[in-house]
Amino acid sequence: MELSFETRPVRYLGHILHETGRQEETAEVIVPDSCPDVERVVFASASALLRGTECRTGSVLISGGIRASALCVPEDGTSPQKLDAYLPFSLRMEHTAIAERTQVFPELFVRQVDARLVNSRKILFRVDLGCTLDGYEQKELTVYTLQSPPQQLQLRTQTYPVLLPTETSEKSFTLSDELELPSGRAQPTEILSYETRPEVTDCKVVGSKAVFKGNLCLHVLYRNAEGGLGVWERQLPFSQFCDLTGDYEQAQMDAQVVVTSAELELDASDAHRLLLSVGMTAQCVVSDTLTLTLTEDAYAVGAVLEPEWTQYDLECRLDRQTLRDAVRQQIGGEIAGVVDTAVYLDAPYLERDGGAMRVKAPLTLRVLYQDASGALQGTAVKSEAAVETALCENARCFASAFACGSSVQAAADGAEARTEVTFRLSCSASQQLQTLSGGTLELCTERDPERPSVVLRAPRGRESVWEIAKQYGTTVQAVKEANHLDSELVEEGQLLLIPM
Repeated sequence: MELSFETRPVRYLGHILHETGRQEETAEVIVPDSCPDVERVVFASASALLRGTECRTGSVLISGGIRASALCVPEDGTSPQKLDAYLPFSLRMEHTAIAERTQVFPELFVRQVDARLVNSRKILFRVDLGCTLDGYEQKELTVYTLQSPPQQLQLRTQTYPVLLPTETSEKSFTLSDELELPSGRAQPTEILSYETRPEVTDCKVVGSKAVFKGNLCLHVLYRNAEGGLGVWERQLPFSQFCDLTGDYEQAQMDAQVVVTSAELELDASDAHRLLLSVGMTAQCVVSDTLTLTLTEDAYAVGAVLEPEWTQYDLECRLDRQTLRDAVRQQIGGEIAGVVDTAVYLDAPYLERDGGAMRVKAPLTLRVLYQDASGALQGTAVKSEAAVETALCENARCFASAFACGSSVQAAADGAEARTEVTFRLSCSASQQLQTLSGGTLELCTERDPERPSVVLRAPRGRESVWEIAKQYGTTVQAVKEANHLDSELVEEGQLLLIPM
């Protein structure tokens, strides 16, 4: 007879893509006629803005722009001048798993930035852009439940709680604020450069809402009314939520926020006030625990079973970790005072050593400083942040890194920089499972005359009662009762009486 099953679909998101792409963008910018000839460039900064993504079969196109600034020292010895540039970009990333319906989450970052003189009236900006792309697609598996199992059929079932991505959501929002500089500071007259860095500090799922909060770090380099340069940094909190299609009780959530636009200007009516407007998009991934009850093994007593099996291959979340590293860098030269710093991190890469995983991220620190004569100078030093965690061989690790700030202390032979880097690690492993999904059962009408009624047997190592009962075509309950067993495992050396 044919075995009859009930079926239940289970939908989830497959994490099909985690790739990093890199691209160099360049632009030549003419010095305005109102500015004197440039002698040298002492500092450069850049940040990336996301405009949109477009998925096609086999590739995704990420578009946006790069805000770049250079601080230049004129030949005539007057105050440093700034020069801004906007570099639009289109970054195409190819992967066979990408389709038009793939849900992609890009994370843009500037790997390095440089600004050099072509001549006294022209500056070349060169920006190394990076993008880490995660992609998800809708998947479905079928869970099979046997209806009214025949008494001859012996079943071994197991219930697995499996943590899988189930839903994504996005939310675009704008953070606008009027910011007051401390009253003790000299009046700012010009914004030379600024950077906006969002960080999610907490996220959770509440019913049908993906709730997240964090801080937007604003870092500003400006010229003041006394002709000097000043740096100001401010943490601006934000709190938002995304609507979800499902309703969850104990789901987990990952969230990242990318900047889509940024504007900062001096308030014409108040010299100590800055007007800020930053557009951001939050990208949320919700993972829920799906309970799968599977019939992992089956055999028949007094019958012949021809089973059909369905295999599952699931990428399951193991854990999330937040690790930190303090990177120290030596900076040579005569440094009388540090004016400003900018940190650029490359995408993390992984090195496996047995059960240990080392995660590293190349780092470039740009420093604007004054030498012993008071002249502005600039330099860049390279280093690497690294953390280590335990990871089993069949597991995978996805890592992101961001700089939490940098401080530089002048010394007799230069200076020492300390940069705090935070790594966020998400570990998963591939799990292969199977379940009985079909088959036939034919009853045996005659007993084999050579089949014994009882067998005396010693276990071969630590064996399960299930394995022994299956081998001899009897039931687990019969073996347990005949030998007064409570455990599912039989110790080596114990003689068993097996009813047939």
